[in-house]
Amino acid sequence: MDAYEVMQKGAALAMDVVSYLYDEKVYYLPEALVAANAFYAAADVLQPHIKAQEGGPKASIVLGVIEGDIHDIGKNLVKVRLSAGGMTVYDVGRDTPIDTFIETAQKNNANLIGLSTMMTPTMLGFEALIEVLKEKGLRDKFLVAVGGGPVSEEFAKKIGADGFAKNATEASSMLANAIKEKEKTGKMPGAHGKVIRGG
Repeated sequence: MDAYEVMQKGAALAMDVVSYLYDEKVYYLPEALVAANAFYAAADVLQPHIKAQEGGPKASIVLGVIEGDIHDIGKNLVKVRLSAGGMTVYDVGRDTPIDTFIETAQKNNANLIGLSTMMTPTMLGFEALIEVLKEKGLRDKFLVAVGGGPVSEEFAKKIGADGFAKNATEASSMLANAIKEKEKTGKMPGAHGKVIRGG
């Protein structure tokens, strides 16, 4: 079988089930961690054999969990999904300061900055990052996408983000759609009141 197909139709679908069971409180953190470790082990084996998807966005993204939050399972799932889809991912980890996201994006000439959190208080860091980009004259250089447990599409729109995904399954298509929207209109989706979603 094709390695990409094994990842998407096997390991990724299995993790979708795990995510659903975790959300429904059938699984708890220990079960989710065991499943995530199995998923990463499969990804380590399959990743070298996965070619970038034909026609997919040849893009790069800086991905991380905002400062103040150490929950990174969702971020790691998104990372594997995006890598399998042909994107170059610069993972800045968890509990990451705003400046690290921006500096990494500048250094690697990334297309997108992807922010995640599982904690409501740290969501303020999303808006702060967008404001810093504006202050530095960099807002039009990078698409900004947000996601995580407490994050909503309404919140993403309020802070002027370009994309929103509620889980790893949506993230890949959302980012691809945001890139296409910017290429088509020449504008940031969030700049004209439109927040791109996956699906």
